[in-house]
Amino acid sequence: MPDPNTYSALGWLVVCLAALFHIVNQGKNFFAGFKEQPAPATTYATKEEVKLLKTEIKERFTEVDRELGTIRDQLRADHASILAAGEQRASKIHDRIDDVLGAVSELRGAVGQIAKKI
Repeated sequence: MPDPNTYSALGWLVVCLAALFHIVNQGKNFFAGFKEQPAPATTYATKEEVKLLKTEIKERFTEVDRELGTIRDQLRADHASILAAGEQRASKIHDRIDDVLGAVSELRGAVGQIAKKI
């Protein structure tokens, strides 16, 4: 054994304390494995519970699918109505353009006759 007044004695003391703590820690972990484990019923779901959850999830998915189907139908109807309204606006614009073209051609004819007279 080294002289108790040297640094090597202090090193041995630190090593022994670390070994002691390690042994205590491993012993706690070893005996913790023998503790009573919780019953599976409190931790895990039974087969019946899993089946109920599956059916509930399927019902929710079918409900969501139905709602999405109605939304898709509404979107299609809205799209069709928007297209129809656009066509109506375009035809009205073309009608107004045709009126303006008719007036311009009348003016051209009138200006042409005046130009012939001069």
